[in-house]
Amino acid sequence: GNTLEIGIDCWSSGGVCGITSLTDNKGNTYTQMVTGAHATHVTEAIFCGTVGATQASMVVTANLTQATSGDSDITVAEYSGLTCTVDGTAVAANDDATTTSTLTAGSITTTNANDLIIGYGTASTGANLLVGSGYTMRQNTSTGAELFGYEDLAVSSTGMYTPTMTSATTPFWGFVGVAQKAASVLSTTPTALTIFVN
Repeated sequence: GNTLEIGIDCWSSGGVCGITSLTDNKGNTYTQMVTGAHATHVTEAIFCGTVGATQASMVVTANLTQATSGDSDITVAEYSGLTCTVDGTAVAANDDATTTSTLTAGSITTTNANDLIIGYGTASTGANLLVGSGYTMRQNTSTGAELFGYEDLAVSSTGMYTPTMTSATTPFWGFVGVAQKAASVLSTTPTALTIFVN
């Protein structure tokens, strides 16, 4: 089967918005790779699941807890040759309070040569987020009251990697990153589908 990577962000106007689980109508199982919860009422997460080769009419559902009204987004990318195994402790999360235009999850140090580095970011205002140097932006969209971006980088050697995105303004933002182990041959042109939940 193939691997689905799902980036989710959840905004709440009062209190932290929680991402409790991810399901679909095909009975697939998803594992949370990384999450970040922040005082600015936004939570982001990356989930991973292995699915069959044919998944027609799939519906992916994020189960959220929102204390008050807010917005949420889901982006889905499908890969072949990728596992749902995090490379060691290669996960990071960060947030900000409108003081910088650079979104980053900090540095990720890998121990496996063939990895896929994924960054998922969301911002409260501004134009579409700009991709980090060397990365490929798979999804980059503004919907509702916020923006989000999903980027990746296939690497073939161990090292320190820092996924980043850039905003045209200095918004409230959140960003998560993860390194996942890949096979020796990884499809780096995923089939991408974005689902908006506002």
